[in-house]
Amino acid sequence: MEPHEIKRHLNKTVTAPDGVSYKLTGATIRLDESTGEYWYQAELQDLTALRSVRICKLSDVEVAAP
Repeated sequence: MEPHEIKRHLNKTVTAPDGVSYKLTGATIRLDESTGEYWYQAELQDLTALRSVRICKLSDVEVAAP
């Protein structure tokens, strides 16, 4: 997933790098102070255990087929 797709897919089902489906509940932008580069993290809510979240690279998240 690209950063410009975040708003469109918030609170929708996406697929994590291991193939498991989650709900995209947020994204965070980070700055690597040593290189000056920005990177994004995705916050994914488990669909069965609603109090569990997973944090991973936004670039590893794929939009699930409708």
